[in-house]
Amino acid sequence: MKLKFPIIIIVISFLFACENNPKKTQTDTKTDQTTKVGLDNGRWISTSDSNAGVQIKDGKFIMFYKGTETSSNSIYEYELTEKDGIEYLNLKNAEGDEMIYGLLEYSEETMVLSYLDRGNTLTYEKE
Repeated sequence: MKLKFPIIIIVISFLFACENNPKKTQTDTKTDQTTKVGLDNGRWISTSDSNAGVQIKDGKFIMFYKGTETSSNSIYEYELTEKDGIEYLNLKNAEGDEMIYGLLEYSEETMVLSYLDRGNTLTYEKE
């Protein structure tokens, strides 16, 4: 009888130690969900060069310079996506050239982009 009691205690202790606790084993994982969002139509002028700007019109992102003709390779299809809390502006023109910007700020008055290949920041104000 004396031997059975310690064995029962050990078995019960073992069962409690092996308890499946989902809080301890569950890990948080980031989702790879991407959400599509859009930009409003309008013209934006660069704060560093008042002749340079972009126009967003009907799903197109058009880069222009006042006083010059806009070439076809300056007209881009755009897709604005958000992933893990960061917004990205993906541009692709008819020639297949692609550029990716981080959208740092977007409001009714201001748009700030960071060109990811070089890291330079472009700031625009609504015209």
